[in-house]
Amino acid sequence: MAGPSDISGTFKVADVACPIRQIPAGSYLVHSTNCLSIWGAGFAAQMSYMFPAAYERYRAFCNESRLDPSDRWPPPSLAGRCLVIPPQEADVAMGAPSVSVVCLFTSYGYGRPNKAIGKPGLDRRGKILDQTVAALWDFRRQLEEKCAKGGAEGVVIYSPQINSGAFRVPWDRTKAAVQTTFTGFEATWNFMLPPKGH
Repeated sequence: MAGPSDISGTFKVADVACPIRQIPAGSYLVHSTNCLSIWGAGFAAQMSYMFPAAYERYRAFCNESRLDPSDRWPPPSLAGRCLVIPPQEADVAMGAPSVSVVCLFTSYGYGRPNKAIGKPGLDRRGKILDQTVAALWDFRRQLEEKCAKGGAEGVVIYSPQINSGAFRVPWDRTKAAVQTTFTGFEATWNFMLPPKGH
């Protein structure tokens, strides 16, 4: 495990070997997601299993974002946003850590497009990175607003290597975006190392 690396005097990053269940209560657990209300692969699939109530909050947010109830999919404008879901009692009661689940909407779709049903596929790598930066700024803004109200001190964040799995974006590029966006913000961001063998 690498020790914290001071990026800006207040913002620190560290690489940690930490299973989801061992994330300390009160932390933020960040992951990248699509805008189509599906956590279906990789880390997101683990999240849907461990945080089913948070998953339903995410699905509701996506569905409520549709411009018209008859629309099949939420609007592309959802990409680049951030949803912070507070700890859900039902998840904690089932053994999940009491953490806020943070959804960074970094790609509009996922996988291959399906023209038969109009499902969008995974966005291009450059677009995913641009939307990641926008979502990170949205997350930081929400944290700053909470801090201004006295509701967030000693912010501790955990995340996998965002975008590097199903979204196929080189980890070093997303990591650089995190460090650039959060420079000057007082927090520690712990990057969870992939399990050995992955």
